[in-house]
Amino acid sequence: GEGGVGMGTLIRRAAFALRFGQLEPVISNFVTSDSRVFYVRDVRDRVEKLAPFLLFDADPYPVLIDGRILYVVDGYTTTDRYPYSQFASSGELPRASGLSRHRFNYVRNSVKATVDAFTGEVIFYVVDEGDPLVASYGQAFAGLFTPASEMPESLVAHLRYAEDLFRVQTEVWGRYHVEDTQNFYQRASEWSVSQDPGRTGEGAANLAVVDEAGFRIGTTRMRMAPYRTMIALPDGEHAEFSEDAEFVILRAFVPLDKDDARKELAAFMVGRSDGDSYGELVVYRPPSSNFDGPALAEERIRNDEAVASLQTLLSQRGSNVLFGELLLVPIENSILYVRPLYVQADGDNTVPELERVIVAVGEKVVMANSLQEALEELTRSNLAALFSGIGGTAVDPDPD
Repeated sequence: GEGGVGMGTLIRRAAFALRFGQLEPVISNFVTSDSRVFYVRDVRDRVEKLAPFLLFDADPYPVLIDGRILYVVDGYTTTDRYPYSQFASSGELPRASGLSRHRFNYVRNSVKATVDAFTGEVIFYVVDEGDPLVASYGQAFAGLFTPASEMPESLVAHLRYAEDLFRVQTEVWGRYHVEDTQNFYQRASEWSVSQDPGRTGEGAANLAVVDEAGFRIGTTRMRMAPYRTMIALPDGEHAEFSEDAEFVILRAFVPLDKDDARKELAAFMVGRSDGDSYGELVVYRPPSSNFDGPALAEERIRNDEAVASLQTLLSQRGSNVLFGELLLVPIENSILYVRPLYVQADGDNTVPELERVIVAVGEKVVMANSLQEALEELTRSNLAALFSGIGGTAVDPDPD
């Protein structure tokens, strides 16, 4: 390929030998005049060195385009000087996220960067032309950015909603969805991101809360991380479901409580990634508080007699029992929770194996060898009464 730095001259070979503390660039017969070296091989390092004024997402993802592997990295423009705006909370962001290391009260996912896995070529596509910050950077560094109109259609189909941005938006939306000024002032009707159900069957661990100086001022239960899934979303005010499933990122809310004791479902937000709907945020609210949030569903699963017995039996055999992601699935007129159960043998580098699939609807918990078997058992249980009443309304948050 044409990427990397040429190794054609002896001076360059000597320079790289000195740089990496190895003699191979000078003495190896495999290094020829056509050889090229990649010495910034980490995807995030490459984009950060080229555009240090942007912050990048913690989760680059590979896509296959015309026989080539491209890594896509979400890039953010931020500032801490936007007037009359609250600073975003970064406590729930992954450490690898560029956003976690900065204070900001303005953020936009204005850039999608691609890195060719073979040639190392980096292209920065501007996907939000209305962002004044990226426009200023484009004028300062002419030729660095490429318009989104030049992005191949095959790549557009693989773009997904930026996860770190979604984390920030869901944290903020918990308070700012309140429209009544009196309720907003009294902090009534606020939401919190749902408690994390954990992976061990014992709930989630506590997370230390620190102030701006880095001192610990308390603890809180870890919040549920966003997850990506394919689901058919309710369409419109009457919760009629669309015919086609779409790829979304999802996070659930529960009512805010100072003791973090309330676990009923208040709403869930999805970020859409498909077609013309890309970039839309939609919030779905159930009409009552009679629907379990993720933490309540996890408690029902953990306390189910069949699940507890299997967990005890497998643990006695010396195996580690792990729970997979707890998935919230809107179906018909209710909320279905699906959770895989894995078994991992003792020892290093052992791969967890799927043991059971657990499905929970309301107070009913079913465990089977596969998702299909679990759903069939639910059908045989005549749960028509459970699949009723979600209704709810879809609310489009103002992107600004």
